Amino acid sequence: TRLEQIDAHIAELDSGTYTVLALGEIVSRLKSGKRFPAKSVGVTIDDAYLSVYTEAWPRFKKAGIPFTLFVATNTVDQGLKRYMSWDQIREIAADPLVTIGSQTASHLHMIDNSAARNMADIEASNARFQAELGYVPELIAYPYGEFSNDVIETVKRAGFVAGFGQHSGAIGATDNMADDIYRLARFAM
Repeated sequence: TRLEQIDAHIAELDSGTYTVLALGEIVSRLKSGKRFPAKSVGVTIDDAYLSVYTEAWPRFKKAGIPFTLFVATNTVDQGLKRYMSWDQIREIAADPLVTIGSQTASHLHMIDNSAARNMADIEASNARFQAELGYVPELIAYPYGEFSNDVIETVKRAGFVAGFGQHSGAIGATDNMADDIYRLARFAM
C-alpha cells in the first residue's frame, strides 16, 4: 500500500461521513445486537511491518482513527529488519487507538493443518503475547484469510471472541451471530 493511498483513505475516513469504530466495539455491537451508526467502518492492518510503526501509526494517530494490528509472533521474534520489534509493538499497543490481534505464531495455513497443530501454533503465539504484552489478544485474523468450520472450532476453543477472513464484504448482525462472528469479512485496501 502506497503512502498516498493511506493518506487518501484517512482523509476520506476523517471527512465526517464515516464513524470509525475500534474493532472490539464492532464485535461487541455485533454480539449484542446494538445498532451501528450510519457508515460505520473499522480499520485493520495485517502483519507487523516496520512501516506500520513508522508511517501508518503516526498518520492514524494524528487523525484519531483507531485500528487493529494483527501480528504473527514468530516473525517478530526473528528480528527481521522489515518488521517491528516487541519494544515497538509494546509502544503501539499502549496507544488507546490501537488494538493488537493475533495471526498465530507461524502464520500457518490453518485449513491445511490439523486441529492439534493449529492449537499448538495458537498456544505458542498466546504465550509470546502474554510474555511480551502481558495479555493475549481476543481477535484473530486467519492467516491468508482462509478458514474452515474445523479452524473456527479450534479458534473458539482457544478463547478468541471473533475471527476475520480476507474475503470482501460488509458485516452486520445475523440470526446466527454466535457462529458468524468467526467468519467476518474485510475489504483489502
